[in-house]
Amino acid sequence: MRSLQLSPANRDFLVKLCGMLGSEHDGERAAAALKASNFLRERTLTWNEVIQVLGAQEPIQHVRPATAKDDARRTVRSIDWRADLAMCRNCRLSLTHVERDFIDALAQRRHRPSESDATKLAQMATRLRTDYRRSWSGRASAADGTSH
Repeated sequence: MRSLQLSPANRDFLVKLCGMLGSEHDGERAAAALKASNFLRERTLTWNEVIQVLGAQEPIQHVRPATAKDDARRTVRSIDWRADLAMCRNCRLSLTHVERDFIDALAQRRHRPSESDATKLAQMATRLRTDYRRSWSGRASAADGTSH
């Protein structure tokens, strides 16, 4: 088995893409899967090699099991805050001035946002995704002559 050499930035990027595979949005999942596959292909790597390397590493230390209270506080959207931040940065025109300032401040930080900031970010990203989905479903209805 050959050694898998990825820079920390490339590794973080691949981890981020894999995290997006759990999105509730079909298009987001498909785009993440395509980007991850292209990422590996560009580096002449296969998923099998990535998984073998992961299996060969030292066992992962297990943390305490999450409680129902933890699950209620931490949604799937707040776990992948980088995807939420990217969504908000790409849709800046749909944000208020205060929200844009908040996104700019988060983008400049070098660490994970606090739980409350991640929740606020997730709420903004969810709103933007919902608005985006509504606008596209409205366009599709108009294009095929149906209405909802």
